[in-house]
Amino acid sequence: MATLCGQDGIGIASFRNPESVIDPATADAEFATVLAAARRSVHSFAIGSIQETILASDKTVIVLQGVGTEFLLGVVLDAKVGTLGLARVKVHRVAEEFAKILAG
Repeated sequence: MATLCGQDGIGIASFRNPESVIDPATADAEFATVLAAARRSVHSFAIGSIQETILASDKTVIVLQGVGTEFLLGVVLDAKVGTLGLARVKVHRVAEEFAKILAG
């Protein structure tokens, strides 16, 4: 599953495999909450700006990437994904493309 949403958790667009049990609207809200918490943590430690957030469970890996200053891209992958590094690069590239489009 992949979703593009605002920092407020309101979805813009999503893609979901028919087998997915994750509701995109719920994911949007939760992803925005997670990214906001990560940003607060980074800010409180004064260690720069957040680039991405990765959540890993026994079943999934979630990559959250900011898109400009107002949006985020969330991608849910199977935990058995071949190369997490390659997935991160691809998510980053897609986020950059979305940022260009949304900037007008």
